[in-house]
Amino acid sequence: MFALGWTEAVVDGVAKRLRPKLMTGLALLMGLVPIMLSNGSSADLMKWVAAPMVGGVATSLIMVLVVFPALFVIWKQTSKRGGATIESQ
Repeated sequence: MFALGWTEAVVDGVAKRLRPKLMTGLALLMGLVPIMLSNGSSADLMKWVAAPMVGGVATSLIMVLVVFPALFVIWKQTSKRGGATIESQ
């Protein structure tokens, strides 16, 4: 792991995090979608609870798997231009 450069480390980290994050997110979404689509007597109240949770789970999946790795790569590329890199430390 230490022989890898930082771009390979980002790809490796995302690959290791992909399966557990998708399993957790999809299990939560599969449990919350029936609540969102229900029409029972207390369904209106439960929809108010489930809607923010669905949005939070979807946002979390996108942030952890796409945005954070991309921001890390951009951050490291700008710090590499400044002269300080992980390999030189």
